[in-house]
This record gives sequence, structure tokens and C-alpha cells, in this order.
Amino acid sequence: MAATSEPVFLSSITAHSWNVDHTQVALCPNSSLVYIYDAKGEDPKSWVLKHTLKDHFMTVTGIDWNHTNNLIATSGQDRNAYVWKYEENEWKPTLVILRIGRAATCIKWSPNGKKFAVGSGSKQIPVCHYEASQDLWVAKMVKKGPKSTILSVDWSPNNAFIIAGGCDFKCRIFSGYIPEVDADTSIDESFTQVWGSDKCNEFGTVLAEFDQSRGWIEACRFSPSGMRFAFAGHDSTVHFGEIKDGKIDVQSILRRDLPIRSIAFLNDNLAVGGGYDNVPIVYEYKGRWEESGPLDKGKATKAVSKTAFDSSLGKFENTSKLGKATATDDIALPFRHQNILNDIVVYSDGKFTTSSVDGRVLHWDIKKSY
Repeated sequence: MAATSEPVFLSSITAHSWNVDHTQVALCPNSSLVYIYDAKGEDPKSWVLKHTLKDHFMTVTGIDWNHTNNLIATSGQDRNAYVWKYEENEWKPTLVILRIGRAATCIKWSPNGKKFAVGSGSKQIPVCHYEASQDLWVAKMVKKGPKSTILSVDWSPNNAFIIAGGCDFKCRIFSGYIPEVDADTSIDESFTQVWGSDKCNEFGTVLAEFDQSRGWIEACRFSPSGMRFAFAGHDSTVHFGEIKDGKIDVQSILRRDLPIRSIAFLNDNLAVGGGYDNVPIVYEYKGRWEESGPLDKGKATKAVSKTAFDSSLGKFENTSKLGKATATDDIALPFRHQNILNDIVVYSDGKFTTSSVDGRVLHWDIKKSY
């Protein structure tokens, strides 16, 4: 690839997650390995590899570093998940009994660190909690609802609800309440007005189902308050929902550009998405949700007016005419990322990081333009 000002870190980075003080990052370079780096500073050239997690034997699909208990959860195409605990200067794994017959596709801790949810190709969502008597993590299965592979999961801030989307074109909210784990969890009246206290407390119940998308749901997320949520479809739609006054309202935005693969809330009125356009897209709530445009507007060159798709198409056409590809045919795009955004992780007010197929982990500040 032609040289750019941003350092290429590794091969395609499928997932990444930060520790609580943002000094270490765990990431997967599209393999069965997870690398943990001391990452003090935004330049990956200064990062120092400290640990390599090797227990997965197929590609790692998800990483989540819980800030409450300093545990790392990983999922993989090998149908396994592990919980990693730092002891005696090394990360030691504890096996998770998922009971799934197909790949684990994503993983997400509840905010309190007592349980985590795993997406899978088995049309199920294992919700795992620790059994001290057996020294392992066991799964309680969400079976009702999903008709296909789950691609994205997230927890509400109160640890009681799971939002999930997948290949059946639907996004759903489930009860993730486990009585023996969540005895101290309180559920706000705003939720019980919509679904009823009995359903909110009944594990695995489908509380809401949304079919506004006409493509598989690649991303879904709750807002920091839990009263709002978002999900994005492969049909280039983004949907924002709000739980208010005993009902749920959903607003849909049809994008003019390519689909979103990951979405995250910076606060209840501000969200950022990223995907096949190679740039973070900002969404703001101003009475209604609006797409404010890309955070990365590209370098001040002739290529600025082109979209990532235009540039890629032109590169393909040039290669076809020549009949062969050479190093000089690969023209850098005018954006910081040179390929699809895989993951977005918010780490402070207005700041987040993205990982991409181009092998970059980049820092962003919503107050800056790029």
C-alpha cells in the first residue's frame, strides 16, 4: 500500500479493547492470537508487546475488557470463549462452557462484570456467569427469538437487558436478568411501564423486536442512560430508538453511502458509526436524529471529492486495463483509514478509537476535524 502519514500496525484488526485507564490495549490481528500492548500514547510505533494470549485455535471474533474486575473475555470461531485473569504477571484463562455448535461471533460484558453475552451462529445467545464451586463460567441460553446468526450484542447500563442483532434482519431486546446473579439489580420504572415487571425479570424473554431494516443487523448499542439505543443494517440504514412515556419510538435514517458495521454512543445525544466508507460518521440528536457527516473529511487533494467507493472503483478499473497489478497501482485514499472500520471503542467523553481492515488503530476526538 502506498505510504500514508498514519502508521500501519498489523494485519486486519478484527477487534480491540482498552483497560480502564487506557494504558493497555488488547487486539486481534485476524488470527487465533490476542496481543496485549502497553499503549501509552496514540502512536502504535511506541507501543510495547507485553502478553500474547494463545488458547484459541481459530480466529478470535470478539474482545471485551471489563473495567470493574479487570477481566478480559474473548470469543472465537472455534466455538469457545475464555475469561482471562491477570495473576503472577501473566494472563491465565478460565474456560467458558458455551454449549454452542457453531462459531461464537461477538462478546460483551455486562457493566458490573458479573456476566457476559456471546453472539453465535447457533441462533442462540449464551449469557455466562461464574460458578465458584466448579471454577468455570457457565451459560444460560437465550433461545427464543433469533432465527439466524447473531452478529452484535450489547448490555443496558443496569445489567438487566441485552440488545442483539443478526442475519434474520431483526434487532431484539431480551431480558438478561438472572435471579442468582442480579439480586441487587434494580429496574427503572420506565422499563416496567413498557414491558411489565414480570417480563423484565424473566430471563430470555423477547421484550421488543424491530424489523425496520431490510438487511442483516451488523451493529447495535445502548446509550449511556439505557433509555436510547441504536442499530444499523446492511441495507445502509441506521435506526435510533427511545424508551419514553411507556412506549418505544424508533426513527430510521436511510444513508446515501455504504453500510455501518459498528456504532457507539458518546453520550445520549451523540453517536458515531463506522463501516464500509472507511470513516467515522457522526449522528446528533436535535429533536430528531441527524447524520452530521463524516468526522474524517479527507486530505485537501483532488481525491477529497471522491468517496471511498469511487477511489476503489477507479483503482480496480486501472488494474483491469493494465491486465496486472503492481505496487504503483495501489493508490492511498485521502482518509486516515484505508479500509473498512471493524470496531469502535469509546474510552472517554468525546474520544474513541477505531480498528480497521487496514491494520490501524486510530484515536479520534469529536471536537477535532481530520
